[in-house]
Amino acid sequence: MEWHRSLFDVIKKGKENGLVLYGAGFWGCLGYELFAMFDLDPICYCDDDPDKIGIEYMGKPVYSLEKCAVEHRNAVFIICVDDNVRDRTIRQKMIRNLKKFQLYSSNSEIHLAYYVFLLDTGKQLFHRNIDLNSIKNADYKWTELNKIVILNHMSNSGSFYLEQIMDFHPNILCLPLSGPFERVYQKRLRYLEGEELLIEIMAQMTGYFHSKFEDIYCVGQHHFDGYCVNKDGKFVKELLISPVQFAVKLMEQFRGEKVIRLKSYGNFLKILFAAYNNCLARGKQDSHWLLYHMHEVNFSPDEIMKQFNEGEFERIENLIIIREPVQHCYSWIKRFVIQQKNINAADKHFLNVIRSELGETLEKRTELNNVKVIRFEDLKNSFMGTVHSLCRWLDIPFNDSMLQTTTNGHLIYFPANTKEGVKYITGADKTAVKNKIFIDVFPVWDEVRLNMLYANFKNAYGYTSVVPNIKYFEKKDYEIIMEQKFEFVDLVEDLLDRDLQKNLNINREVSDIYMQYYEHANDKIEYYECIQPVEV
Repeated sequence: MEWHRSLFDVIKKGKENGLVLYGAGFWGCLGYELFAMFDLDPICYCDDDPDKIGIEYMGKPVYSLEKCAVEHRNAVFIICVDDNVRDRTIRQKMIRNLKKFQLYSSNSEIHLAYYVFLLDTGKQLFHRNIDLNSIKNADYKWTELNKIVILNHMSNSGSFYLEQIMDFHPNILCLPLSGPFERVYQKRLRYLEGEELLIEIMAQMTGYFHSKFEDIYCVGQHHFDGYCVNKDGKFVKELLISPVQFAVKLMEQFRGEKVIRLKSYGNFLKILFAAYNNCLARGKQDSHWLLYHMHEVNFSPDEIMKQFNEGEFERIENLIIIREPVQHCYSWIKRFVIQQKNINAADKHFLNVIRSELGETLEKRTELNNVKVIRFEDLKNSFMGTVHSLCRWLDIPFNDSMLQTTTNGHLIYFPANTKEGVKYITGADKTAVKNKIFIDVFPVWDEVRLNMLYANFKNAYGYTSVVPNIKYFEKKDYEIIMEQKFEFVDLVEDLLDRDLQKNLNINREVSDIYMQYYEHANDKIEYYECIQPVEV
């Protein structure tokens, strides 16, 4: 993926070279309206549908890519399509088409869905000459936020559940389901200032805002992604905040500054969390932790430390939620591959999930002393003892808000797949940790071999293991044991071969991962400490 600089830069290039909207449909209409706000009139549309070529749309002619390649080669081509994060195959195909005709540029990577808030608020949301001294002081000021917990996971191991337990604790500030922001900071935000920067920060908040387009999945649930629902499985729209209010709270964070500019990645996170929580009318305490739910699979804790300046936080902690790895592998395949047929998850995350189940990023490879692990099973089976232990680690009191799963203080249910179909559960439900029979996904030989591979991980974190550690076998015996293909990997390979029309050999890649692990694993590996339930 290439990176466009900003919406403003796309508009500038469009005015210089002309603009073509690729897709004469709903998103083509929104694109037309968005660019019209900035006095940019497209030359035309182009489309792959032969029934649309030759007609007019929004008063503009619709051409084929071939015609545009001849007549408008230097124009900026903008892809106008639904940005469903679960399946971006349509966008990917359109990018390939643009590249085929040499019409692609980094500006083609702009996602219109990120900027629909401007259609709700108008382009005068910010002003180029902002008097920062006229803006009132914020309730939470970024300079007061000096402690951060970075939450990562194994995928499908309960990080949303843990976040919803900690939500609205008086000493915790959340930005729900936030995901990683480091790349967008490094590639774009650190180079911008003023109104251009403010617009691009707000673009990262698509999915948090109320909008007249919020019923469109890629707009209204871009971040909440179906995980924040009521007992009937309906998305809780009350979670969304006003984009105008957020804009005001964002500008408050720059009060007293001569120029609106980010000082560092840590500064950006503090500003984002402060502005968002100021929109929630929360009570202010003397001390707050930022709960930064990066939601990264197999993310090495030492990597995040490189992203912060020395002294930027007085305390930085990493928290990784884990799950019994055989159960985890089963649950992931069952959910994302068999039930959802989630091409994006299978294509982009499966191999990282495989690595996470080996526990390699939980191995102490550095002298980091700011990493803790928490077991999903402990949160379910020994809830009170585990959350009290978690609070002691963070030096905060237990709070009754932790007794419910909430987001922004609203009670949240979670979709769980059961034998009876999808069931909407609260945090007290233990369905996810009850199942021990995996035969509908794993043949017995698959399950046995996984337990051998996961023996170090399981023993380190107190999970029962009844088969020999794979390291007890000579290499020739290991090769015999691993010779037969894993059937659950075939399921992933079949899904991607069919839907992405690729000739993949994922079994080979998984075998390589397992072999690399076999060659380096030993009984003396140390692992990061687990938060243990305490007596309460």
